[in-house]
Amino acid sequence: MDKDSKKLVELKKDVVSAFAMNTNKLYRWFAVLLFGIYFLSGVYIVKTNEVGLVRRFGKVMRENVESGIHYRMPWPIDEVDKVKIKEVMRTELSFWSDKIDKNTLPSYCITGDKNIVHLKMIINYQIKEPKSFLYTIYNPDKILENSMYSAMVEAIAKVKVDDILTTAKYRFQQDTMRLCQKRLNFLGTGLEIKSVDLKNIEPPSKVLPMFKDVINAREDASTMVHDAESYSNKIIPNAQAEAAKAISQARAYKIRKIAYAQGETRKFLKILEEYKKAEDVTEFRLHVETLEKVMPKAKKYITGSYKDGEEIANTKFFINSP
Repeated sequence: MDKDSKKLVELKKDVVSAFAMNTNKLYRWFAVLLFGIYFLSGVYIVKTNEVGLVRRFGKVMRENVESGIHYRMPWPIDEVDKVKIKEVMRTELSFWSDKIDKNTLPSYCITGDKNIVHLKMIINYQIKEPKSFLYTIYNPDKILENSMYSAMVEAIAKVKVDDILTTAKYRFQQDTMRLCQKRLNFLGTGLEIKSVDLKNIEPPSKVLPMFKDVINAREDASTMVHDAESYSNKIIPNAQAEAAKAISQARAYKIRKIAYAQGETRKFLKILEEYKKAEDVTEFRLHVETLEKVMPKAKKYITGSYKDGEEIANTKFFINSP
């Protein structure tokens, strides 16, 4: 082999060796990158309206992981389930159909007095216990639906048809919510009912006009009673105020009269005391004062003989009318 051939062979060996070395380095970097990506896959984010639950080989290791950025071991070691606990979910259930299908729930409810009604209800609920909701039972939403139907039937069986159509709607809603929540808690669904609203309730269409007449009559009676109570509430306070005013005036008049009588009594006693000291002079002064009051415009003349302030002759009054 000549020198050129040897150099070419050596060059090929060098190229193959260099390529093999670069390939090995590339594989190592690629493996490091994959390993890093694998470990970074353990980073997860829980949103503000969620909580997270971390499972390790199927067993729950962490509950109620709060919102934010967290880390867990990559799959298949750890897995994360997220539940929206702050979201209020809504569903509508009804016994409302004129057709009866053997494969579905009955389309009507029977009241306590054995009357038929159709109704629609709206249920608002939240996930209260994420662990129970996810792992304890299967299909909690379906259990909620069946529990609500059962509670509706039980609650309305305690109410008369006239009451449920008029005054007992709120009580029916509260009883339904209480009974349904009791069943959900017993089954461990992890659900909490926030409210139950009776959207609509009616008797069968064939008797609906008669029921409406009865309801209207009751509403009219209730309106009349309300108006009468409003009138009574308006009149009675006014009458009580007038009575209190009259009593107050009478008491004030009484106090004035008593005070006046007491003043006159004290005045009379003082006059009597002076009269006893000098009967003639006091009597004469009283006559003069009385004449001044009775005939203020008349001219009066008094005649008599006095010495040292004492009468020595009869005193006489002469009155000259104007």
